[in-house]
Amino acid sequence: CLCTTDLSSRTRNTFRAFENVTGPIQERSKTDPQRRSHQKMSLVSLEPVPPGAQCDLKSLSPQEHPSSEAPPPKTTSRPWPNRGYPIACPQKMSLPLPRTSRRSFLRSGLSTATGASLASVASIGFPSILAADSSVLGQGRFRYRVVPGWGDLGSSTPVNDCHGLVVDREGHILLFTNETKNNVIVYDRKGRLVHKWGTQFPGAHGLSLVTEAGREVLYLTDLQRHQVIKATPDGKILQEWSLPKNTGKYPKPDEYRPSWTLNLPNGEFFVLDGYGRDYILHYGADGEFKKVFGGAEGGIVHWGPHGGMIEAPRSGEPTLIIAMSDQQHLLRMSTDGRTLGTIPLPGGNPRQIRRVGDHYFVAHLGDNWPKDRNCRGFVSVLDSSLRVVSNVGGTAPEYGSDGQLRPMAHREELFQHPHDLAVDAEGSLYVAQFASGRTYPIKLERV
Repeated sequence: CLCTTDLSSRTRNTFRAFENVTGPIQERSKTDPQRRSHQKMSLVSLEPVPPGAQCDLKSLSPQEHPSSEAPPPKTTSRPWPNRGYPIACPQKMSLPLPRTSRRSFLRSGLSTATGASLASVASIGFPSILAADSSVLGQGRFRYRVVPGWGDLGSSTPVNDCHGLVVDREGHILLFTNETKNNVIVYDRKGRLVHKWGTQFPGAHGLSLVTEAGREVLYLTDLQRHQVIKATPDGKILQEWSLPKNTGKYPKPDEYRPSWTLNLPNGEFFVLDGYGRDYILHYGADGEFKKVFGGAEGGIVHWGPHGGMIEAPRSGEPTLIIAMSDQQHLLRMSTDGRTLGTIPLPGGNPRQIRRVGDHYFVAHLGDNWPKDRNCRGFVSVLDSSLRVVSNVGGTAPEYGSDGQLRPMAHREELFQHPHDLAVDAEGSLYVAQFASGRTYPIKLERV
């Protein structure tokens, strides 16, 4: 991991303390002609390891370094003391490394690093380990790292578009895909198959998990069947709803293409016709159609209501929070159809919003959709006031002096059209993607 030169016994003791964190240090001999010169090293990405663990770092050649649109970090202009100890830095790039003296090295505080993690070493001022790990996504308290290969079940359990995700009370992750070999895939947290079912949903889209009379049930929407379906998590169909005959809003039944359901705790629910005529249909707890609102005459433009949730406070009236997709905002409405306000999300394309504790998670299909259908997308985390506090895979949120959110954009080449998401009890994030080349959901662990 590290290269050193002529070390005094005191310095050697300091390096031994550091070895407890990083693994063995290889010393350059005094005869090495390059020991006192500036070196270019192939740098690697370092992650914190527990005390006593050995580093297993793979050097990357310049050809192997992943490309990035972000400019390389600026190097310090501070003059460095003579005599060099080139050290691997946690960035995937090659840079001329500065030289430092034993005295400066000792002053850096490294001698206190015994038993500390690598992150702790960085915090005490060791100059070559200060850069952020590029594999960590997001900002502030909501930062994540991808779990490679999670949920890839191979050809025996294929996916097409991954549209809906929920987590049940047992911690299973349920995926709704329009692959008719297995429309519903049930995973455990490690990404292993628990169960799969469903071959009858070619237009599989929205997925909601609801507790009714103490049991969990699923509400599914199918764009091609023009239906809402209620089912048990293991695949028993309980009820189906097609377009009601008495809405007075649809000249043709196939103009109704429901995208998601928003469910109240009392059993009532609302259907978003996000791919049809942008109306919202209200059903009672008995499953009977009650009323319709929204649409063009209700101020909802086309390619608007896609997904959403119901905010049901302990006191006060519940409200709908709707992810308005191409309109780049969230819409808050009363349950009788009155518009209560909007939350702008410039640069985003919100397809679904989920509340977890005091925060909201929003999946953005892309940052320039539909103008650029190859745009990547990202996930936003909002606080209880619906202000963005982190963009996972995107640029850091920035609010101006006027209090308005500045346009956001994707930053990492990770996602490809996030469509829905779920968060488990451990805080891990799961992202389902649309039109992403039949990729399985992505799991990201919180760090």
